[in-house]
Amino acid sequence: MQAGLIDVCLEEQVPLLVFFWGDPTPYVEEAHRHGVTVVVQVGSVEEARAAMAAGVDIIMAQGCEAGGHVKGTIALTTLVPEVVEAVHPVPVIAAGGIATGRGVVAALSLGAQAVSMGTRFLASTEARMPHAYKERVVQSTAKDTVYTGLFDVGWAEAPHRVLRNKAVSEWEAAGCPARGQRPGEGQVIGTVSRAGTPVELVRYSSFMPIEGFTGDLDYAALYAGESCSLVNDIKPAAQIVADVMREAEEVMTRLQQRSERRRATHVRKIRGAVPSRPTEPNMGLHLTASSVRSCVAPASGSSSVESVEKTGVNLMAVCSLR
Repeated sequence: MQAGLIDVCLEEQVPLLVFFWGDPTPYVEEAHRHGVTVVVQVGSVEEARAAMAAGVDIIMAQGCEAGGHVKGTIALTTLVPEVVEAVHPVPVIAAGGIATGRGVVAALSLGAQAVSMGTRFLASTEARMPHAYKERVVQSTAKDTVYTGLFDVGWAEAPHRVLRNKAVSEWEAAGCPARGQRPGEGQVIGTVSRAGTPVELVRYSSFMPIEGFTGDLDYAALYAGESCSLVNDIKPAAQIVADVMREAEEVMTRLQQRSERRRATHVRKIRGAVPSRPTEPNMGLHLTASSVRSCVAPASGSSSVESVEKTGVNLMAVCSLR
């Protein structure tokens, strides 16, 4: 980390400070003194527990589907529930493989309170990336991404997910040789401007080609996650947010309607199977899985269907109502 970078962020009172790939402990207390919310991105439950112990405000659980640098090797659907349980009540953000409203709903159902999307916004009008890079994201699918450590010049031993290009294919064709023995090592592939100064990028550089890049994208680090399969266009960020939220709301509405229909069906089946009054004090009515898919035992001493309707709970078993 560049010396003084955190100090500048705190002096400017940025509302949110996100840490990744390191111990945030030395910065948490000072950030809180400046009223800054601290987020730490993690790739494992162990990291999440350490972050909670450090006093961070929010934990971001990153699944291995994510693009860019990826520290963990666990899929999001497994990682998020584990982290949520381990750090409760600290809020959890889900990151990795999310690009649609359906993905948002899935993440929320896993226990996350929010999501972080990178690849989807990479293909936005505002993203300061070459248009050709954005087009590659749109044209790619998850199988076109590679989880590797290849682009390590400037950041060694930091696995990442990128789009497959000639740099990857030629390295694989050469037998995946170690650093120092890779094809074209040290070759300048292009330049970018940093603070108005042209900077040369060499082959296998970890620095991504930002807006103004001149050179060959086929040899640059094209970070992107598996969610590129779900990214089909380049559009303004505001439109992306609106579309994602609209789809999420539609999905949640459909799920609610489906749940209500199923509950109504269960109640109708129970009404058809349960008599209003037992004809004998000790006579029992046995409902099996073949006669009703689910039922709820009514309150003690009651055989009324109304008590079943009020519970709104499904008991998957053979029920005996007396």
